[in-house]
Amino acid sequence: MTKKLYLILIIFITSCNNKNEKIKTTVEIEKQIELKLDEKQEKINEFKNSTEETITTASNSISVTALNFINDYAKNCDKINGRIGTEEWVESNPNASKMLKSELKKIMEEANKADPEYGLGFDPIFNAQDYPDEGFKLVDFDTLSGIVNVKDKILDGFDMKIKLVKENGKWVVNGIGIINMPESKWIQE
Repeated sequence: MTKKLYLILIIFITSCNNKNEKIKTTVEIEKQIELKLDEKQEKINEFKNSTEETITTASNSISVTALNFINDYAKNCDKINGRIGTEEWVESNPNASKMLKSELKKIMEEANKADPEYGLGFDPIFNAQDYPDEGFKLVDFDTLSGIVNVKDKILDGFDMKIKLVKENGKWVVNGIGIINMPESKWIQE
């Protein structure tokens, strides 16, 4: 009888240990799953932050390119001596796309053919005869369309849209004023 009792006791103890081991194993598995989920969430957050930084960097690069282009052009127009003509200035500018250069040339040729004395009669980049004396500042940037909105640094009322595209791995101006821009995007005074 004592042998039977010992045997029952051993079976009971062994089965209790197995249950405890199963409980420990389940808890350990749950902890491992939680750790893996935390690691995955951390990787997702790192990717999200990296993507946001990339978008911000690209947006900053695009905005700087647009602002430099229009403000450098305005400075050129301000020069009394040494001013470069619009076509020559755009042709020599590394931030102007090939398409912008060719479209400007086409616009100017057509205008000069139509009116040899006055040509276009206004500046095709500003789409106006006048422009802000103090230059332009950034209003906003639409990442989907690649259009940067700029306006007069001092006064309200002279807003422009500048379209940028990626050409040979670099952001360049592809549309401004009446060049490669739909009428709905032309200057709004």
